[in-house]
Amino acid sequence: MGLFQEFHSSPIGGHTGVLKTRTAMCSRFYWYGMSVDIVNWVSHVWELIGIDLTGPLPKTSSGFQYIMTATDYFSKWVEAFPLKSKSAAEVAHQLCSIIYRHGCPKRILSDQGREFVNELNSRLCSLMKIDRSVTAAYHPQTNGLDEKTNDNIKRYVLFVCNISFAFKTLSLLWFFYVHM
Repeated sequence: MGLFQEFHSSPIGGHTGVLKTRTAMCSRFYWYGMSVDIVNWVSHVWELIGIDLTGPLPKTSSGFQYIMTATDYFSKWVEAFPLKSKSAAEVAHQLCSIIYRHGCPKRILSDQGREFVNELNSRLCSLMKIDRSVTAAYHPQTNGLDEKTNDNIKRYVLFVCNISFAFKTLSLLWFFYVHM
């Protein structure tokens, strides 16, 4: 499993398809049934994804204030997308970008928010033959992997914001020190 993670699911592997993953692995390793194992691994990736929103966060200069995360339950690969609002259209647009890059998942798991459960996303999933699952109300543990991802993102954003604030404060103090 570690090899598959390294050659397919890691940032270095870049979620390439069967052919590129097989080429990369065959240049270093070989075992009987290797091609079948690679096909099985790659076909399970992006089979079930959890999606969720984090925000509202402090608005950026570009107007973004939400982050939509999509987590593959098989490989644990996470993708995050900045959103200006939590509208159904923006969520559907980001779902399409995931489908363009990774193919159609078999199932999408989300909470019952209006940005996920609506006519636009229902039609998109119906056209692409994607099953939809929603968590029970007030039970976010059902989508625990994506919830944990959001907690990590929130911690990171607060950390970066605090560093940015501290840096600005230190710069301001340095300015007053130099000019006094």
